[in-house]
Amino acid sequence: MNHWSEEELDGLATRLTKSEAIAQLSAGPAGTIAAYLPGRRIPGLRVLPDGQLEIHVVMASDTSVGDVEGAVRRAVDGDHEPRLFIDDVEVPGGRNGPSHNSTNHREES
Repeated sequence: MNHWSEEELDGLATRLTKSEAIAQLSAGPAGTIAAYLPGRRIPGLRVLPDGQLEIHVVMASDTSVGDVEGAVRRAVDGDHEPRLFIDDVEVPGGRNGPSHNSTNHREES
């Protein structure tokens, strides 16, 4: 059962991508990590059948794992404990360094 509404997922993706610790959300090397919604998908967020949320990110080059964890905790409602995956670290000097399919969180399908 999906415990996440479309609005909650959109808001979460926006809050996560505004964090200085997170360079971008990550759809993973195959581009399949996403929340699939009617007519679109949100790369980097995956809702499992039991409602558990996975968050896949590319960590900013000038930050720490603790900073990423803190950013995720602040972005997620206190009632939820998502699984965090740091899929990559950005290339220094650019926020678009990694080669993952993880551009805009409002990607059309």
